[in-house]
Amino acid sequence: ATRFLSLAGAKCDEPKIKEDTRAGFALAIGYLQQQPVAGNQLKQTVTRLCELASSNSSHVVEWCLHSLWIIVDAYSTDFRPYIGTCLSAASAILLSETPPTSRCTQAIARLGTSLAASLGATREAAAGSKAAINIAALLGRCHVIVSAACGGTQCVPALAALQAEQFFFERQILHVHPSCLPITLTDRPSLLHDLILKALDNRYTHLRRAALECQWELCALARASPGSSVGQMLGSKISPATVSKIAAALLALMDHESDEEVLDLAKRILLQFLHEGGGSQPSTWLRTLSHTVQEVKKVEGGEVTETHQERGDEAAGEEGEESGEGGWDQNASGLPTGDMDEDDEEARKREKESQVEAEEEAKWGLVVPRWQCRLFAVECVCRLLSVVTDPAHFSLKLAREQPQVDLLVNSLQQLVSVAFTVATANIEAMRPQGIVTLLQVVDKFADAHDPDYDGHLLLEQSHAQIAAALRACFASEADPSLMAA
Repeated sequence: ATRFLSLAGAKCDEPKIKEDTRAGFALAIGYLQQQPVAGNQLKQTVTRLCELASSNSSHVVEWCLHSLWIIVDAYSTDFRPYIGTCLSAASAILLSETPPTSRCTQAIARLGTSLAASLGATREAAAGSKAAINIAALLGRCHVIVSAACGGTQCVPALAALQAEQFFFERQILHVHPSCLPITLTDRPSLLHDLILKALDNRYTHLRRAALECQWELCALARASPGSSVGQMLGSKISPATVSKIAAALLALMDHESDEEVLDLAKRILLQFLHEGGGSQPSTWLRTLSHTVQEVKKVEGGEVTETHQERGDEAAGEEGEESGEGGWDQNASGLPTGDMDEDDEEARKREKESQVEAEEEAKWGLVVPRWQCRLFAVECVCRLLSVVTDPAHFSLKLAREQPQVDLLVNSLQQLVSVAFTVATANIEAMRPQGIVTLLQVVDKFADAHDPDYDGHLLLEQSHAQIAAALRACFASEADPSLMAA
């Protein structure tokens, strides 16, 4: 391996060598350098790769960055003395006169994430010490190059990959001790929710997976250190509106998600939030879950706006056809003819790409919840009944003594309605879970008296729905699973 590294360094210095050969040598150097070496060989290899990264060939630059990433990932904390050299090389590529390609920007973002991981794996340093200041400065530079790389492309698939890499970077920052963080990164956990919510609505699976993994990392840190800033942000300081947005986004993701790993991770995150915040915000959770169970959709923010947009486009098209202005003459194949320069051709291509992108995004508009998602939502309602333990949640008399507290008894009618909807659903596979939920509601509120009518129970107000749901279980054509439930 040592002889090959020396040979590769000599070959790369030859002026007549092909760029593909130089790129191949760079890749081979990275793989060979994964094994521990003695002396200054690692320093020489990193220096050689950084010099090759200044090449005018994007192919060579890409593989040099890839090799540096391999070496950083292999050496972890032992690579710390050479982090500054790598950051300087990456900054030079981003600031070069010729903008880097999308593949190069992805390699830079991945390299910055690995460098941050090697810094985050170091032990806790005393606040204000020289080591803490150096780590904070290097982390700040890593954040700069990752952010610059993520904003350096307009290609939608490449942008999604860069945004996923940015989530990987954020996960590494979460593990760094606060004493080693630069000021610009101290409040990052509080900003991640907005980024995650936007990513969950993206049509690229790898970006949705990266966002969910980052959210799961936040949940894990909150459980491990509830007194930390991350734990406080996920705990008592998180607003009910934010909880509702996260839960609604996760349920909307389950409506159309086809990747089993992403779907399973979304369910675990939703259950984690339910167990942490369901006891203090039961009505918020019940309202969000009931919207999925009962197929409630917001039309004012989605369907109506989209219809108005479509009408506006149709009106504009009809007006353009009548006036005969602003369009292109087309031949039988539908392609533009006549005098067209390169700028017009590029503009036409961009317009066509934007139309295709808009059509793809429209597919992710309003989607009726799948019955599997509705079934999971009603299972979450059962979990919610198990999470709330305060007796005031099941007594209207105690609830009226605490009007400012969010208690489940105030949403009893909605709770019965959700269970009744599932118990009488058209899909037979959902009905047993509806019966189980209804029986659990009856069990929890069986002794809840109505303070407005002496000698009567609160559940008497929902007698018609409960009787109708249970009557279907004893019908001759009923599925045996209903009776078993």
